[in-house]
Amino acid sequence: MSVLDEIIDGVRADLAERQARVSLDGLKERAAKGPRPRTVSPRCAATA
Repeated sequence: MSVLDEIIDGVRADLAERQARVSLDGLKERAAKGPRPRTVSPRCAATA
């Protein structure tokens, strides 16, 4: 098994753990209740 395979296995295990704690629908609900993301494009345009 390569190092990359070990990393992928670890990420998959972490993802499975997180999915067991919070459902996708629950995550979507929490995201909808949170603050809107801020855009960075006006700042980037101002410094370019």
